[in-house]
Amino acid sequence: MPFCQQSLPDGFLHQLEEYFNETYENEMKGLANCVDQYMESYRNLETSIQDLLLKELPYIDKEKINQQFALIRSKNEINLEFIEQKLKEPSKGMTLVPVDEFVKNINLEIERVNQEIHGHNRLIDNRTQEEQLLKDQIWRFIANENMHNHEKYVRKEFNIKNAITGIKDRITSKTSEKNRLISEVEGLEAQITSVIPSVNEMNRLLKAYNFTNFKLAHTQNQGNYRLVRSTGEDVNQTLSEGEKTFVTFLYFMHLLNGSNNRDLITENKVVVIDDPISSLDSNVLFIVSNLILKLIDDIRNNRNNIV
Repeated sequence: MPFCQQSLPDGFLHQLEEYFNETYENEMKGLANCVDQYMESYRNLETSIQDLLLKELPYIDKEKINQQFALIRSKNEINLEFIEQKLKEPSKGMTLVPVDEFVKNINLEIERVNQEIHGHNRLIDNRTQEEQLLKDQIWRFIANENMHNHEKYVRKEFNIKNAITGIKDRITSKTSEKNRLISEVEGLEAQITSVIPSVNEMNRLLKAYNFTNFKLAHTQNQGNYRLVRSTGEDVNQTLSEGEKTFVTFLYFMHLLNGSNNRDLITENKVVVIDDPISSLDSNVLFIVSNLILKLIDDIRNNRNNIV
């Protein structure tokens, strides 16, 4: 007999109701599970974004992340309404609003920050090389910026050096000519009188020891000399006893290299130096001491005719 003409077995309706009830309950459990997964995923996403915003990262663009976070929250509000409607009408189909685009933008910002951090760490790890690279770049920039000034300076310096060299050459030439003339004058003076070389030598000694109280000058009277201050003033009335003693000692020291008698210049001499200068001032004592020490050194090395 066909199925449609058969009588339904006892309890069939109850079995059918149980079947549909079980299927409905399973589907509702599956829906609730999906809702729980969505809510948990959103909470995790929200927590991760909030933790990121709370971190003190100098490279991160928090304004950009806040904008994307605001969009995610707004889409979540819409999705919550969809979920609430779905729970009320399980048979009604609906699609949640995706937020993956906003999450992707946040991930791109995080990736950019990580690259910044990696670059910073690389600078720290290679500090010596990076410092040298930075110095090279700075000097290259300075050189490029000042190329014109450098070329101008080099040309100017070259001209100045040439001018200085020319001036030095002329100074050297003139100095040589001056020395030649001085030697010629001194030679001529030596032929005229024996006092002028003595005056010149004693003045040389005074100048060498930076003694400026007075100096010797020759007079028009042959064989005589006089003492003058640096201003040219005659010290005849102002010369102290100590200065007189010092002048006498200087002349004595110079006379040791010669003689008042031309025939006795090359004769050996015996020199006795007492203590006539103990009352002189410290500057004069220093000069006298050095002259005596030099005299002793010359005697020891046979550079004079004193025995």
